[in-house]
Amino acid sequence: MAGTRACSWTLTNSILIICLSTFVSKLLLQAVVGWYLRRRTTSRKITILARVKLEEAQYQLSASQSHKSDDGEWEKVEKHTAGSAKNGGEADDEWEGIIGFFHPFCNAGGGGERVLWAAIKATQKRWPKAVCCVYTGDREAGKDEILERVQ
Repeated sequence: MAGTRACSWTLTNSILIICLSTFVSKLLLQAVVGWYLRRRTTSRKITILARVKLEEAQYQLSASQSHKSDDGEWEKVEKHTAGSAKNGGEADDEWEGIIGFFHPFCNAGGGGERVLWAAIKATQKRWPKAVCCVYTGDREAGKDEILERVQ
């Protein structure tokens, strides 16, 4: 009887040690992969933010010359989005993250482009300081050509 208890206790401890080591190694792997991805993408993030800053300055200059408002048909985006504010309060307008949209063929003319740009417009209205990036497979079309086609 004592041998059976010792055997089951050893088996229980072995299973516990295996589960615990699996959990710890998973956490360690996640931390290492996260660190590696941040390290590898830091220069890309800096490049994107610098380009956005330059384009924003160019846009502000051109917008000051033409006083056209594009709010006509767009709905007002509420500041009370689900899960973004504590206890139903207003969400933070000052968020300055990068939001990526993946649309493989955003210049193909299939109709999904309008939905993509509507989502980007709503995101920009909701978080004015956020940077919206579109990842696309349309390498032959430039930014200006794609934007012109949407308008």
